[in-house]
Amino acid sequence: MPRVVPASFAAAARSIVADIAEKSSTASLRALAIHPLGNPVLQLLLELELRMQKATPEKNGCSILQRLLAEDGSNGEIECTEFLKQLLLDTVGSYLLETIVEHSAGKIFKLVYRRAIREQMIEALEVESASFVIMRVLQRLGRQDVQDAICLILPQLHMLAGHTKSSILLHLIRCSAKRELSLDPIAATIDTLYGIDGPGGFLQNMLKWEESSDGKRTAKYNATRTQGSLLAQEMLRRPGQLSKVIHDSLAKMPAEKIVRMAEDPAASHVLEKALAEPASTPVFRRLLIANFFGNTIRLASSIYGAHVLVFAWEGTRGLQHYRERLIEELCKGEREWRVSFHGRMIWKKWRLDLYKHRRHEWLVACKAADQSFAQANEHATGSERHVSAIELARRRHASGKHNLVFVHGLRGHPLDTWKKDEIVWPRDLLPDDVPNARILTFGYQADAVSFFNHVSHSSIFQHAQNLLQDLQLKRRTADEKKRPIIFIGHSLGGLVIKDALCKAYEYHMQNRQPRAAAILVSTTGVIFLGTPHRGSSQTAWAKVATRLAKYVLKDQDDRVIDALKRGSEVLERLQDSFAGILHNLTIYSFFEDLAVTGVGKIVDDDSATIGCANEVKRWLSANHMDMCKFDGRESKAYERDVRVAEYKDADQWSAARKAEVSVLETRRQQLGDHHPTTLLSVYSMARIELELASLESAKMFAEWAWSSSSKASGREDPFAMRAECLAAEVKLNLGKLSEAEELVNTLMVYQSEIMGLEHFDTMQTLRQQGLICMLLERDVEAQAHFQQRLDILVRVVSETHPLTSEAYVDVADNLIRIKTDLYTPYLVPDTTSQAVTMANAAYDRLKETVGARHQATLRAGDVVSQTMIKQGQYTEALVRLRRSSILSRNAFGAGHPFTQQSALAMATCYLHMQREEEARRLYLEVSANYTRVYGPNHPRTLLVELNLGQSYLNKYDFKDLGRFVAAGQHLQRGLQGLLPILGAGHSCIKAAQQAMEICKPMMDLQQTTARYGLPGFSR
Repeated sequence: MPRVVPASFAAAARSIVADIAEKSSTASLRALAIHPLGNPVLQLLLELELRMQKATPEKNGCSILQRLLAEDGSNGEIECTEFLKQLLLDTVGSYLLETIVEHSAGKIFKLVYRRAIREQMIEALEVESASFVIMRVLQRLGRQDVQDAICLILPQLHMLAGHTKSSILLHLIRCSAKRELSLDPIAATIDTLYGIDGPGGFLQNMLKWEESSDGKRTAKYNATRTQGSLLAQEMLRRPGQLSKVIHDSLAKMPAEKIVRMAEDPAASHVLEKALAEPASTPVFRRLLIANFFGNTIRLASSIYGAHVLVFAWEGTRGLQHYRERLIEELCKGEREWRVSFHGRMIWKKWRLDLYKHRRHEWLVACKAADQSFAQANEHATGSERHVSAIELARRRHASGKHNLVFVHGLRGHPLDTWKKDEIVWPRDLLPDDVPNARILTFGYQADAVSFFNHVSHSSIFQHAQNLLQDLQLKRRTADEKKRPIIFIGHSLGGLVIKDALCKAYEYHMQNRQPRAAAILVSTTGVIFLGTPHRGSSQTAWAKVATRLAKYVLKDQDDRVIDALKRGSEVLERLQDSFAGILHNLTIYSFFEDLAVTGVGKIVDDDSATIGCANEVKRWLSANHMDMCKFDGRESKAYERDVRVAEYKDADQWSAARKAEVSVLETRRQQLGDHHPTTLLSVYSMARIELELASLESAKMFAEWAWSSSSKASGREDPFAMRAECLAAEVKLNLGKLSEAEELVNTLMVYQSEIMGLEHFDTMQTLRQQGLICMLLERDVEAQAHFQQRLDILVRVVSETHPLTSEAYVDVADNLIRIKTDLYTPYLVPDTTSQAVTMANAAYDRLKETVGARHQATLRAGDVVSQTMIKQGQYTEALVRLRRSSILSRNAFGAGHPFTQQSALAMATCYLHMQREEEARRLYLEVSANYTRVYGPNHPRTLLVELNLGQSYLNKYDFKDLGRFVAAGQHLQRGLQGLLPILGAGHSCIKAAQQAMEICKPMMDLQQTTARYGLPGFSR
């Protein structure tokens, strides 16, 4: 516990400082400031004075600082400024100025900075002692001043000495990060200053560590290397371009350079930071640690290399196979390094005693250490680190804690089947995209001759039984038993999955083996990669079997070919059994898009298809053997759909458009405009354009996908029906309500018969029906559609699923009967407490599950605001709507229609609060945006015209007759366009016609005065 300074000492110190300040002249103190012996004493006295003033400020009395900065006489200000400039550039005086900058009050600091430092900043940086003052100054500057200083300093950095340059960059990074400024300009400057050719040349230039081989190290050279190391470590702390520069440089270095770097006293700290920093990705850490293989004993025998190995324990988090390989190498050469002090440090950190004698406990300790690191990082950075929308989307997908089960094909391998260029993508890539998922690979040894033989111990049936048993062993706890399962099967491995699920279904129906039966209940989806589900005929299957044997199994034995040919009956049995259980599953079937040279496709598209309504079919640009392998996250086959899906889920539609355009162009060039895979991208583009309110583009893409898929596969094809539903949604947004209603009503008949009401595509069409009815004020029909969809979702998914919450919002919105674009002040229908409760509960669930900035949450928030308006809580609703408007602007932009919906609701509040001018301002803003996005004759634009006209009549003022003329003009424009669309019975039309009856006499009078040249009236 620190000792308390006695009051008597503080009083004595104050007395001494006051006496010196009173008895010393300005000239004598300034002379001391640049004297080698007087300066340290003056520093001490000044720091003591400033610290005591912070503790107990004194407004009266003379101080040392006042004496130093005194402006006596006519030239006092000029002399004070010259003195401060002299201090800045003086080797001795700069120490005193540094004390003033660090400890003085804000007012004094600003004075000193403005007079002496700002104009001389570049000149001061060239003087080593003055550069420390600049670093202190940067720490105290405000956000804009730091921004200005960066613009001033960066172009001049190339003229500075090595260690000064590194120190200034280090402080610029810290100050910019603290004030949330962009680090990209600094990153670009660093790349220019240190970037040189050659593998790892960037770090070599920054650290100067290669130059130490001659043994001649001056103090200044050591300072340069130390400051360069500190700069590199600081860059590693900053996610983005700064850390990427260091990562790229390390990744390009050959293994020998990495090892020599680990043995260097300054450069080794960079490796330690790169391994331990949470921002370092598993892919980067994998590349870096791979350089240690074969050099582990050499590193363990070095003082600095041993420290790097200690940090490699944290660097191998999530890379258990790399951790085990390093520890195996350490054990082999244990005698060479264990006896030293740093060797014992490695022994303790890596828990080698547990590894050698109690391997299971060591594995448990590894897992606990990884979890502890993750929790510590989350606690330390959770409040500081910005979480992007992409990361939020990944977290939402990961929150399900799925079990992903990979099953290889005949004569495959649990790891090698999925490996390409040493990358096993389920192990090396997938954990980053679904971090909370449990990834399992099922391995089995199968004899091709007996694979379809029911009585053989090596048959498909026995492998399916083993798969169920192994999964039961992995699902012991109550939490594990609840985790959803997704199966991924390649080639004939997909048949093992189908048979396992069929067996689980039998157990479920017979009330036997409940743990095995629970696997079927937990299964949510199956992904088939080139699985031959059936042969269109015995002859067709014989061809597939022959190709599988010769080119996949590499076996020319006639017994193998004949055995596979006999599997046709087994395929048909599995197909029939599986058809009874797949209606609740999501099925993805991937086909090989590339043929094997001289052979063609191993499994034809027809055979690789199940043919059920809930099956999604896609092509992979690979042959049968390579379609299950990806060589990295940069692989287009791996990245394209993952990246586009992440952008969509994060509501980053502009980024999604850019990514999808690239995918579409590639598919059009390789596959053609009407290929099913191309049409998937066309459909995705239509959805993206619709979300971005580019309605004409959305219409073009939707009709392209619909017409092409209908011609190729018929109107009853699931994808064609999905594209037709999207085309109807686009027509709805274009204001073509009758065309949209005709489409969705016809489509609903097909989907309900072919796919069933519980299919998600059918439920989407059901929602479109409800929206159309709600817009046309057929409230009973709309309520029936929305309620039917809600009941199905509650039954099929869950009460808390985001889709269910959105369905609750639809029901509440319809119950309230106040959609902003259909609102008129004269028609405020009754609401119910049920709608209020429903909207609030849905908003809370969506905020928790998908985040506050998600479009579904923002819409739910607007509906909640409408319930407040309904209850007369206008101020509370206005506060909520303003917050929603800000979030919408940040997420979608100021001109996006979704943002304008919040503005319309705010205008409604203003009208109720008798603030007509503010309401009209918002209506005019929304009208301009709707005209730009939808056009002047769109129903949304015309409805705003009605609202704008009604705003003039919110209160009658017969002294202001121009108000009625302006109202009539807006109402007339709206009625002319809306009457044919909504019909005369719509409440908006009725209210507008009633208002026109009030405005019509005034408009006639205006026309009469204009006809005879009389002075009229206007707003």
